[in-house]
Formats: sequence, structure tokens, C-alpha cells
Amino acid sequence: MKQFTLAVFSLLTFFMLPAYGGGDSIGHGGVIWACIGTQGSREVLAGRLTDTYEAEKQYQSTLIPDPGGDPMLIYAARKAWLEREIPELYLSLKSRFEYVEQHRTFVDAELLPTNDYNNAIKPEAATCPQGEWRAVNIANFREDDQRVLIRESLWKSAKIPALDKAALLFHEAIYYWTRSAFGTVNSDKARRITGLLFTVKPTAEVKDEIQKVLGANPYRPDAKVICVMKNVARNQMYVAFDQDMDSAVITVRMRCQDDVDPLGCDVNSVECEEIAPGVQRQCLAENKMSRRLYLGRGRNVLEAQFNAHMSCYIGSPAVGASVQHCPDLVFMKCK
Repeated sequence: MKQFTLAVFSLLTFFMLPAYGGGDSIGHGGVIWACIGTQGSREVLAGRLTDTYEAEKQYQSTLIPDPGGDPMLIYAARKAWLEREIPELYLSLKSRFEYVEQHRTFVDAELLPTNDYNNAIKPEAATCPQGEWRAVNIANFREDDQRVLIRESLWKSAKIPALDKAALLFHEAIYYWTRSAFGTVNSDKARRITGLLFTVKPTAEVKDEIQKVLGANPYRPDAKVICVMKNVARNQMYVAFDQDMDSAVITVRMRCQDDVDPLGCDVNSVECEEIAPGVQRQCLAENKMSRRLYLGRGRNVLEAQFNAHMSCYIGSPAVGASVQHCPDLVFMKCK
């Protein structure tokens, strides 16, 4: 049964929770494959951002040309492309881009591993004959003290492509967004989306692939409770998974607050439901403008509704339909 929990929310629980600095978790990294010398020198002989490397090798896509030079110029140009070609995604990421730009901090130190990624491939040993390939953090997103730490020596290294450095900033913004909107706790989806945005694929194909990443393969963590909240101004839902309802309520409210238009967060829209392992529900969301149907599955009705809504939210612009025509949860057909 769905429940509204705000009326019975415990103030004691609230004040015992750690302070938040604009996000919901800490220690989220950007990772490169680094060819590190083993013949006396420990310098980085070559490096590739995992996002673009996987796009090229694992998904066999062609990356956009790397013009070299200042990575910030490449970053700005790709943001302009995104705003022009996929404006609905750009709008979702806009505040995250700004956060990364304002909080990036270069440090003269190694960054400890965050271990929040599940890589399937790495460069072949033969491509690093004078050393060995290692996964190395080039960035660490620390929401507790509002910093995006970037290892300065790697950022300045001519051994790492300028395109990869630009993609790193995309990665941090996208990963921030997937944590906020979808509750992800690893970088798998962010790496895939970042890689897609730096390929020469046609825009329609990029949109379709992103929809598959976010909509067709929803994140389903091991949790006891799911809560969702709506930003009524943008008709976008936010989700939080947790072991108890009070914590999930706080998290989903914080995630909606991070929205580009936080005034649209409707506190009365918060709904929570216990997750039943082994149960499979599904819901259909129909965009009232395009009349297209979007399927969502989940371990309870609320999770299925959320996934159906987000599938509609992500997929509608690709066919020229407004996300404002994605239905409210109560207007979905579920079974």
C-alpha cells in the first residue's frame, strides 16, 4: 500500500542525519586507464578515460575528432551541441554542468579509488609495453564538502587526450544527474551516456540509446523502501531507495531540490512503498500528445510506475512529443 510519510516524519531522525551539501552521497569518481611505467619510472605513459575507451572498443562506436588543445574549448563546444541537438537532456544536466564547473578543484595529489564502477574491458597489455594498465581515479566528486577533485598532473598531462578530459567533465555532471534522478550508486550508466555523447552517431540514434540505458534497464538496488517525488514544473519524477522510509523520504526530497527548477518540487507528491522481493509488476504510461505507450517494470506498483514515467520522459522528445504529456502515476494502467 502506498503511504504518505511526511506527516509522521521523525524530527529526531532528521537531526541525526549527516549534513548534505547539494547532493546525496560522497566519493564518486572519474576513472582513466593509465599505462604506468614499470622500468624505474612511475610516470603515466598513456591514458584513456574509461567512458570514451568503452564507447570506442566495447560498443564499437566512432568518437568525434579530437582537435587537441584546450579541453575546456572542446567541453564548451560539446555542451553547445547537446543544447542544440538534445535540449531536453541539456536542461536536465544544466545545473549539474554548472555545479561541476564551479566546484572543480585541482589537487597536487593522487586520488584514492572510489570503486564505484564495473568495467568489462581494459586495454591490452601489448599496448603498454613499458608498463602496465591500471584503473586510476582522475576525479573524485565529493558532495560532502562541495568539491570535484581533479588530479592536476593527469589533467595537464599531454599523454591523455584533450577530448577525454572534456568528456570527464561530462561524466561528472551526468553521474551527478543519474544519482539524483535515478538513485544510481555506480558509474555504469553515466559512462555509457558520456561515451554516446562523444560519438559521431546520428542524434536520433544517440537519443534511442540513452533511452535504452535509462529506461529499458532501470536501476534496482537491494532496498526495502522506494519513494518518489515529482517536480511539477518539469513533470519529472525523482526516486530514492533505502532501508527505511524516513531516510528514503529525505533523500528523494534532496534529489528533487537539486533540480534546475527546485521551486517545482511538490512536497505533497511524495509517495513511498515497501519493496517485495520476487514480485514483478508492470505499468503502461501513454504520452497524451504522441499516443505512444511506455512500459515500466518493478518490484511493486510504485517502482513500475516510476520506470514507466521515466521511460516516457526520456523517450518522448525523441519522437517530438512534450514530456509534459507524460501521465501522472494515477493515470497509468498497471497489473
